[in-house]
Amino acid sequence: MEKQNYIKTPIAKVWPIAPGIIRVMYDEVVTNPDDVHAHIEQLREEFGDGLWLLSDLRQMKKTNQEVRQALSSGKIVAVGAAVIMGNGLSKIIGNLFLKFSKPTITTRIFTDEEKAIEWLKEQAAK
Repeated sequence: MEKQNYIKTPIAKVWPIAPGIIRVMYDEVVTNPDDVHAHIEQLREEFGDGLWLLSDLRQMKKTNQEVRQALSSGKIVAVGAAVIMGNGLSKIIGNLFLKFSKPTITTRIFTDEEKAIEWLKEQAAK
């Protein structure tokens, strides 16, 4: 499915990119945890559970701790995620965050979109 066929949730544009894999392009500002919960429920209704996410954070400029906690909660629809960050420094900081936050799903951070998609396809095929 192409980007023009996306669905809009309270915090992102979302569309499938391969079987079992969806791309989530987050809005610039995500500060309301209730919007995150509505986003997760909308994804569940539209795509089901057991998904692999390509979480594109490159245009997100503002968020908060409550939103980050809601996004990493056990109520998510995903079994794993490739997170795309804007640059190498963001990737280093993100990897440090992952090391200490211990997400409940398989998560890896990328700066290269093609590598992220390749990794997701490998994971979904397992």
